[in-house]
Amino acid sequence: MDMTELLNVITDHVINVIKQEQQEPVLFITGEVVQVNPLQIKINEKFILEENSLLLSATVKETWIDIPTTTDGQTPEDGIFMHRHHISADTDETNDGGQGAQNHKHHIEIDTQFALPKIRLWRGLVVGDVVRLLKVQDGQFYFVLEREEKITNEGAITGD
Repeated sequence: MDMTELLNVITDHVINVIKQEQQEPVLFITGEVVQVNPLQIKINEKFILEENSLLLSATVKETWIDIPTTTDGQTPEDGIFMHRHHISADTDETNDGGQGAQNHKHHIEIDTQFALPKIRLWRGLVVGDVVRLLKVQDGQFYFVLEREEKITNEGAITGD
């Protein structure tokens, strides 16, 4: 097969794909995550998609990124200088001696940790998430595009 024949075959294939896509519009649907491992997404009461027919975008996969840092006192162009503190202190008041304890003070030594060594960019899917999907290859696969994001404190660290 010479180059002209090869180009004709490729061109014919592309034209056929375009014609097919024009006849079968992309189907945009929503579903609800009903199970995580293995992943299952319910489209309606009669139709549940199994993991082997789902293609996941990066925004629905748990993704952590490392924060580029240095701890040697130098700030590189691609990093943030991070530092820690050593705290050494004594309690201010003596124990009142109640419940059989004798008066005493405490000495406290604490080393703080580096802040934000990495952050979670995207959380993975959880049961109850409502997701948006695209039907692909006449329903052989469904591309999980995104979740309907809800602002939550899931996994939040609080000072309480």
